[in-house]
Amino acid sequence: MVIEGTDAARTLTVDLTPATGAALHYSVAGAFGKELPVVGNNPNADTFVFKRINATTVETQYLKGGKPTLKTTSVVSANGKTLTTTASGTNAQGQTVHIIAVYGK
Repeated sequence: MVIEGTDAARTLTVDLTPATGAALHYSVAGAFGKELPVVGNNPNADTFVFKRINATTVETQYLKGGKPTLKTTSVVSANGKTLTTTASGTNAQGQTVHIIAVYGK
């Protein structure tokens, strides 16, 4: 996962190889607070909406066909070296999910 830019012009690029199924590659670019198209193959979203919660926290609502699927909360640690993302909601297969991912810099 690569995050670049500012709240006015953010780009998120994800490359993911799941334990089962096809590899995922997608990106989203644009300003916070707007519905942004997903480019690539994210089965749970065709648009994202980013929302700034505070200086270290961003919430992302995934939408598929205009309907909410997953919501993630991403928090950067005080030292700026760890990003913890918590996702919950319903995936493209209709399954309830709760995922916690921790990324180190």
